[in-house]
Amino acid sequence: MIDWNEVYRGDEFFYGKEPNEFIKRYCNLILQGGKVLELACGEGRNAVFLAQQGFCVDAIDSSEVAIEKAKSWAKEKGSKVNFINADALSWSPLYHYDGVITTFFHAPLEKRVLLYKKIKELLKPKGIFLGEWFSPLQRLHRFTSGGPPFYEYMPTVEELQNHFQDGEIILLETEERVLQEGPGHRGPASLIHLIWRKR
Repeated sequence: MIDWNEVYRGDEFFYGKEPNEFIKRYCNLILQGGKVLELACGEGRNAVFLAQQGFCVDAIDSSEVAIEKAKSWAKEKGSKVNFINADALSWSPLYHYDGVITTFFHAPLEKRVLLYKKIKELLKPKGIFLGEWFSPLQRLHRFTSGGPPFYEYMPTVEELQNHFQDGEIILLETEERVLQEGPGHRGPASLIHLIWRKR
């Protein structure tokens, strides 16, 4: 079990301060100026970026160390983000969102199924979900750019297709590219991307 407080402790940002490339590329699909939630936001790099694009952003993470660093980063950048220290799967929001994003939220299958259900509950009708994960090929290729050590913690294209067939799958793809996201994600990687619209 990873101790995320230990991962995020220290002055360096473990996944860097620049936004995730996938989120940066596709966040314009979310209603401009809409309300967006980031699940497992870490040290806030994506949440701060989205706030700078004019979105109203809530961001949640279970690590109190990450949340404190994220708050400091948002303050430094002059960005308004509502950071929440809680477990994403058990947290109950007060409202629904125009967009939900998550990057590298890896967990056992039973927790991923709960995550998929949670995402659907959180979104407004026509709301957009953007998700990026390492694919199981990350381990098969022995890439060392990040990700969990177990195949079982990484979704497949077939799994995502099955769990998100009750809406519009705008994009579902695998991609191999070189990551440059702080010391935590560096080097060649095998990724899965999902863009989904709720009916």
